[in-house]
Amino acid sequence: MGDHVFKTTELVGSSATSIEDAVNQAVERAGRTLRHLGWFEIVEPRGHIEGGKIDHWQVTVKIGFRLDDWIHAASPGTRPRSPPAHTFPGRLHRTRHLG
Repeated sequence: MGDHVFKTTELVGSSATSIEDAVNQAVERAGRTLRHLGWFEIVEPRGHIEGGKIDHWQVTVKIGFRLDDWIHAASPGTRPRSPPAHTFPGRLHRTRHLG
């Protein structure tokens, strides 16, 4: 395995069913916008009580993912390519025209 750089993000999953389902909700949601998910860590489990019974679970989860290495994406001896626009969901890209 080569050298990689990882980043973490924190999400809160919730579920009326279980702690495990709350964690799965967070991981599945992260997987829709992040790539290379590698691990998770339960930071804080908690729940909501309604009428003396557990109503739902909330779990804070730290999720680790590997960052793309754009330097290695370029051919040897060439400049690294810019990442494709689709790797930045939700951001608008503007092009400056020189006239």
